[in-house]
Formats: sequence, structure tokens, C-alpha cells
Amino acid sequence: LVCVAAAFDTLAAAADGQHLVGSVVQSATPGEREFDVSEMFRAAATDERPHSRRAALSFFDASIRTLHGSLGMEADALLRQFPKRLLLRLSCDESVLVRKASVSSVSMLLKLHPSPEVCALWRQCVLPLALDPEGSVADRAFEEVEAAVFTPLARRHGRAKADSTFGLP
Repeated sequence: LVCVAAAFDTLAAAADGQHLVGSVVQSATPGEREFDVSEMFRAAATDERPHSRRAALSFFDASIRTLHGSLGMEADALLRQFPKRLLLRLSCDESVLVRKASVSSVSMLLKLHPSPEVCALWRQCVLPLALDPEGSVADRAFEEVEAAVFTPLARRHGRAKADSTFGLP
């Protein structure tokens, strides 16, 4: 699965590769697809081995970059390829490795396409992990919360403060 993710990135970078990836992934019906992204993700995300579940998130990352960045697929269509319930499940996984990867993956999706649906998914997956009992997961989640929430608020506050100083020290 990780090899497939790397192939997605490589193909999307090639001139004719974008068309090839698009035609393989976006067939008319799921049964006709030569390459069922949703099924591959589901199989890895529900595997009993933590490394397979982690690989599902690597595949998600590469697919999102390719499908959104190179092919211009919108967030709604992306989320149909990757069921939200599985992304939520991975954010609650028993494996620290999978939970940390989940934070990064859902945050990347938010950065690429901050639609209301993606924001709600991020809120459900990432925010609770800022209180994760495993410190490294909580740190990773808090970094993303800071980048998505606190930094923009601080910038906005800084501009408002600069506009309202009226020359006072």
C-alpha cells in the first residue's frame, strides 16, 4: 500500500500521469474501477496489524495530495473515497503510531481544503487527541490545533491591536 501511495505521487507529477491516475480512480461505478481507492483504504484501515493501519493513512496522504492537488478533486468527492467513519476510527486507534498519523493526515486534508465537512472531521479527530494520555500524540495534536486555531487568532489579534493602538506605548 505504501508503494501504491508512492506511485500515485510519481504518476501525478508526470505530464500524462495525471490523466492516467484520474481515469483509473474515477471510473463510473465502483465495480468497473481498475483501482478501487476506497476498498484499498478500507482493507488496510480495518486490518488487525497497526502497521497496516498506519499504511492506510500513508495511502490516504498520498491519495489526497494527488487527487486534490493534481486532479483538483473537491473535498466532498475525496471524503466519498475515504469513509469518515474509518478516519474517525483510526483517530481512536489503540496504536500510538496510528493516532499520531491520523492527526497529521486529517490536518493535511484541512490545510488543502478547509470545507465545513472537513472542519467538522478535523474537530472530531484532532481536537480530542490534544488530551490523549500518550504525550507524543497530545503534542502532535496540540501542534496542529495551534497551527489551525491559535496562530490565525493571534495574527488577527495582532492586526486588530495594531489598528487600535492610537500611538500609545
